[in-house]
Amino acid sequence: MNEIKILYRFINNYTWVLTNYSKIYYNKSMNNSNIKALISTSGWMYNHWKGPFYPEKFPNNKMLKYYVNHFETVEVNSTFYRLPSITTIQKWMNETPEHFIFAIKANQFITHRKYLKDGQETTKKFFDVIKILNHKLGPILFQLPPNWRINIERLKEFIEILPKQYLYTFEIRHASWYFQEVFDLFKKYNIALCIHDFTGDLLLEKITADFVYIRFHGPISYYYGKYSPDHLNQWAEKIYEWLKQKIKVFAYFNNDAHGWAVENALEINKILNKYS
Repeated sequence: MNEIKILYRFINNYTWVLTNYSKIYYNKSMNNSNIKALISTSGWMYNHWKGPFYPEKFPNNKMLKYYVNHFETVEVNSTFYRLPSITTIQKWMNETPEHFIFAIKANQFITHRKYLKDGQETTKKFFDVIKILNHKLGPILFQLPPNWRINIERLKEFIEILPKQYLYTFEIRHASWYFQEVFDLFKKYNIALCIHDFTGDLLLEKITADFVYIRFHGPISYYYGKYSPDHLNQWAEKIYEWLKQKIKVFAYFNNDAHGWAVENALEINKILNKYS
């Protein structure tokens, strides 16, 4: 009888380790002492990058393998429109180095159709899929609709149901959300207020977590235009100062037209390398 009890406890403990190992490993990898800036682009599969970045007539199914030779992270924007299959995510895992990080944009059903309502139900499928990324899963981005005014109670309810083992950032696009109670809520849960720009203008620079999340949408209009060397140098200086304060930085260029996002991301990484 005692042997059965011992065996039962062993099985329970073993199951717990298997279930929670990914969470433990994730927290170690994302919160270690190696504070650095992870900077790249929003997405990697663009046909119009053939020539500016990828070789001409380069096969799409080899783009990620090529991309990881130049960057250590990527923001997945396509998940906003459609969740990838498990097979696709497993392919991403196989084609990227162990240290590579995927930042994931939450599906529009959660943010733009349900407006964060019924979070427990609306996020289940999303988390069931992206958790397969395991230790390669970086910050999860929730982009709020541009016409949605502040609803602090809805935001509180939503944040409280989010799994605690992940990093989160919110991209706010309506001015009514720039409110101290929102910032305090983000600080309480270590959620980063996404710093983003539109036509080159900074909307708000507010640090609410132990990491910073930046989206560069383009200096002229959404997804268009190339940032000047002066602009990139200014941002490199800011990023370097955050790193000195032990604040990790994630930054993604979304000005994908003509491959400018890649060019700007490579350039700012080159500038930051001079600081080290």
